[in-house]
Amino acid sequence: MTPTQSNCLRAIAGHWRAYGESPTRTELGRALSITKVSAHLTVRRLERDGLVVTHPGKWRNIELTAAGSASAKEPQ
Repeated sequence: MTPTQSNCLRAIAGHWRAYGESPTRTELGRALSITKVSAHLTVRRLERDGLVVTHPGKWRNIELTAAGSASAKEPQ
């Protein structure tokens, strides 16, 4: 897992804890200092790896899987 992917998981988990919903790709990009397109591609990679699930057509659609939650807690 790349540092960006690890940071992305932590940012998603932190946003869920703080706001009770997932971040948008724009918010995720800001949190990671990357573009929203790069954030989108990172989320897609995490989804392929089974660490997050997205729900197409739904706003704020990123959910961590059990494996993603465990990875978000791991230290770097």
